[in-house]
Amino acid sequence: MINNNKQTTTGKAFEYACAYTIFEKYRDYVDIRLLESPQMTIAKRAYDSLSPKEQKEYILGAKAAIKIVDRLEPKLADTSMPM
Repeated sequence: MINNNKQTTTGKAFEYACAYTIFEKYRDYVDIRLLESPQMTIAKRAYDSLSPKEQKEYILGAKAAIKIVDRLEPKLADTSMPM
């Protein structure tokens, strides 16, 4: 049986990794921020609970996911246009 708490925590950690990856990718081109919210705090706490090795793996996975999003939504990759 799957541990739902562990699954929720890893999902939140991956959400943070994706948000952070988007921020890092676009921050030099557009005005983008990671907003502080209860949801972001929970996601960051889950990410911070991972080992450094796991954090690197999550960031690699997030980078792969963002590449797919960029292909599906070309306006994101066009940094000359406002978001």
